[in-house]
Amino acid sequence: MHAGMCDVIRLELPTPFPVGPVNAWWLDGPEPVLIDTGVHTPSSLEALEAQLAARGRRLGDLRRILLTHDHYDHAGAAAELHRKSGAEICLHARSRLGARWSPEELAELGRFAARCGLPAEVLARAQASFRRAARVVAPSPPDGALARLAGGERLPSPLGPLEVLATPGHAPDHLCFLAREAGLLFCGDTLLADITPNPILHLDPEDGFRRRPSLLEYLASLEALAGCGARLAHPGHGPDLPDVAGLVVRNLEFIRERQATFLAAVRGGAETPHALARAVFGELDVTGQFLALSETVAYLDLLERDASLEVEWWRDPIHLLPAR
Repeated sequence: MHAGMCDVIRLELPTPFPVGPVNAWWLDGPEPVLIDTGVHTPSSLEALEAQLAARGRRLGDLRRILLTHDHYDHAGAAAELHRKSGAEICLHARSRLGARWSPEELAELGRFAARCGLPAEVLARAQASFRRAARVVAPSPPDGALARLAGGERLPSPLGPLEVLATPGHAPDHLCFLAREAGLLFCGDTLLADITPNPILHLDPEDGFRRRPSLLEYLASLEALAGCGARLAHPGHGPDLPDVAGLVVRNLEFIRERQATFLAAVRGGAETPHALARAVFGELDVTGQFLALSETVAYLDLLERDASLEVEWWRDPIHLLPAR
C-alpha cells in the first residue's frame, strides 16, 4: 500500500498458534518503522527477512519497533530484531516483553481457574500449553533498548507523527498507533475483520494478582477508536478494515447479543463460570476452554455492571445468580 510518500508493507508471518499468521507492518522511508514482529521462530524470522528482501529492503535499516501488545505472536521476536538492527523498541509501560510464566503466576491462575470450576486435568494441560508457548519469545531485551509509553505520545515515522492510543481490553498493555495525516490506524488485536477479540483473563502480578476487568476496558477502548477519524485500519491478523466506525458498531452489537446469551444460560441453570462457558461455547480443546473461560469471566463483569447478575466471587466455586 502507498500512503502519501510512504509505502506501508504488510509482512504476513507464520505462527504455531491456531490463530494462524500474524501481520507486521513495515513503514518504509529513510528511517523505517516496524509495527509488531511475529514470533521468535526460524520460520517467522526467515519469512520476515525474505519478504523484505523481495522488496529490496533490509532488516538492518530498521530504526524503531512499535509493539501493539506483548502477546507472543505480536512481540516474540522483538529482542532478536533489536539485536540484528539496533532498533529502539517502543511498548506500553505495563508490557512484560520477554517475560515467561513464573511458578507463582501459574499457581495463582490455577487457583482462580479452579474456583471458576475448571477441572484439574484441564487446568494442568492448559498450564503445560502456556509453558510451551513461551518458547517462541526471545529473552528480554536490554533496558536501554526500550521506550516505555502510556498513551498520548506522538512518535516520528515515515507516515508522519503516530499518535499512541492506549487501548486495553484484549491485553492490559495494548496500544494502537494512529497516523492521523494519512488516515491510517494500526490496531493490533483491538479490531479484527471476522471476530471480536477475546478479552484475555489477566491477573496482574504487580497488583497482588488482582483480575483486570478486561471487557469493560475493551468497551472503553472501542469508544475511543470510534471517533479517531481513521479511514482504514491495519489489524494484527487478517485483511485491512475499511470502515473503522462501522466495525466498532458491529462489535458493540455482537457484545450486546453475547451478553444476552450468557444471561440466558445463567437463567437456564449454569451456576459456575466454567459451567456457563460450556453452556455457551460447548465442548472445546484445552486452549479453547481457557479462552472460553476468559471470555465468560469478562462478561460476568458486564452483567454485574448492568445489574443483570449477582456473582458471589468470594465462594469456592464462584457462584452465579440471576439478579432478583
